[in-house]
Amino acid sequence: MPAGSPHQGGSIGLYVVWILLLAATLPWRAGVFFDGAIDSVVVSKALISLVALTTAVLVAGAGRQALEVPASPLIVLASYLAVTIIGGYAHGTLMAAAIVAVRVAILVATIALLTARWTPYQVMRALVHVMAVLVVAATISGLPTIASGRLRGAVPPMNPNELALLASVCFLWIFAKMLRARETPVELLAAGGFAGITLLTGSRAGLAALCVAIVFMALRAIALTPRSFAAVMMLGPVFAYIAFGTDLIASVFLRGGERSVTTLNSRTIAWNAALTSDRDPWETWFGAGLAQKKIEVPGQWWTSQLLDSSWISALVQGGLIGLALVAVLVATTIMQSLALNKASAALWLGLTAYLATRGLLESALFDSSVSFMVLVTALLGARMNVTTSEHTTRHPPEAARFDSGNARESTSTISFR
Repeated sequence: MPAGSPHQGGSIGLYVVWILLLAATLPWRAGVFFDGAIDSVVVSKALISLVALTTAVLVAGAGRQALEVPASPLIVLASYLAVTIIGGYAHGTLMAAAIVAVRVAILVATIALLTARWTPYQVMRALVHVMAVLVVAATISGLPTIASGRLRGAVPPMNPNELALLASVCFLWIFAKMLRARETPVELLAAGGFAGITLLTGSRAGLAALCVAIVFMALRAIALTPRSFAAVMMLGPVFAYIAFGTDLIASVFLRGGERSVTTLNSRTIAWNAALTSDRDPWETWFGAGLAQKKIEVPGQWWTSQLLDSSWISALVQGGLIGLALVAVLVATTIMQSLALNKASAALWLGLTAYLATRGLLESALFDSSVSFMVLVTALLGARMNVTTSEHTTRHPPEAARFDSGNARESTSTISFR
């Protein structure tokens, strides 16, 4: 293989970049959101992000043969960030909106550089490996928290929803391999472990989104090993027993009793405020910027509350234009993944469907977050038109076959050379 090819070694740099990006995006302080104030945490995260970007530049330039990175997702995401900056300017919070937009842009640029050096499949694999280590460490250290009703991470600290996100991504990675008969017995056991962790976190949105993703991915099944087939056949009886023979599912989705209904009701109050509030034309079309994390809620004994939905957040932060941009991007990615003749199509489809569904109730999908990093990788993976073989290093990039087995897709690309 020619030196510097995308499939040659040097993956240490890839893992280093992901570790840095996760350190810069995972919350360091519970319940604290950036509102424009600069402190030591904000500066530290910014420096780590810049180190990750610099490392990505170095590792991307180490290969003589660069892969072509799809341009359309990057253009749409850049347009979305530009819209939010305009909205922040009109809202009077230009500096805060611009800072968050720059942080998000750094994430996008870093991931794009990684996919210029490695295929999106390899990039995602490294991210899953790092996530798996974090999930295992957080789960083991957080076992005592199960007594409180919801599993949460202790080292590193993760709230239940964050832990569920990482565990679900790891599960979907293995499930995608199962649908191609590529999983190992150890991975099959690990998949059960990640699913169990997601259940123990009590993340209702995460569990519902995981079920949706599994259904979508099943549409792209290629082959199953006998052990995977047996595991799938056992899922029905096992799920039926858990659902009807135990109170585990009920305890998750009915967690909090009447308080659970009240929680959803408070969300709908914020959603209604976002959809019906009287805003000026600039804010209607361009939003109020990515630093806008709260919304005014008239008619209640409280005056404002946090936004608890990525899609509603996109409307508030990016206006109608911003919401349309990201909605079209996600929708076209799902449709392309359904039609894509690639072995990895099920993975990109499952991740996108999971994040899009989770975004109905959970926030931070279009922000400087772990879910956004996974989304960007999936967006690029679904549109990657030139790729080397995902499972072999015997052929150089210039001799690699397209996953479609036929002609090259006619999409615009950006080549980092």
